[in-house]
Amino acid sequence: MKVVEWYRTAVRQQRSRRYMLIGLLIVAFVGVDVVVYRWYSNRYNARAQQELAHCMEIVERALKEKQPALLEQARLETGVGYERYSRSSLAPYFLALDADLALAQGDRTKACALMERAVGALSDDAAMYGFYAVKKALMKIDSADQKTREAGMQELQTLAHDPRNQQREMAAYYLGLIAFDGGDRRGAEEVWKEFSGPVARNSVWARLAQSKLSYSE
Repeated sequence: MKVVEWYRTAVRQQRSRRYMLIGLLIVAFVGVDVVVYRWYSNRYNARAQQELAHCMEIVERALKEKQPALLEQARLETGVGYERYSRSSLAPYFLALDADLALAQGDRTKACALMERAVGALSDDAAMYGFYAVKKALMKIDSADQKTREAGMQELQTLAHDPRNQQREMAAYYLGLIAFDGGDRRGAEEVWKEFSGPVARNSVWARLAQSKLSYSE
């Protein structure tokens, strides 16, 4: 009986060691996968940053020189950059650059569509979300299509009154400017009245609004 008991104990211990070894191997393999994934992710994002910097340079040059061939080449490169790094958090910025190029080529419909995709791909708390959201609204307002203009105006109003929007003051300035340029000074003053107190001293948009009102007096 003692031999049988010893055998059963030995078998249980052997099984325990086997399960422990399997567990350690699984943990080891998972650890290797995590390390490899992080290495690949960091390398992927680093390359995306390099590609975006390159595209920003060529886009800046293309927009400055406005040569059709250079604009087309810049669009090609931003398109390739987006396709290559579409899984990166920087992907929306390739689309935004392409939108600027499309606008420079006179294709407002394409530019609006690209900016719509860019803003849609950004998270609400992204540093550039508010800036691009305002830009998208202004591009729509400048459209020849009435429905698109109305949609852009609604977006700008929402952005100007959204306390979570990091570029709320920028949106408010342009909302008032549209009223001001349309001959509605009172409407502009109503929008810009929030630029008062400490805000007026610290905001570049408040200073621009005050400058507009002072110049027209």
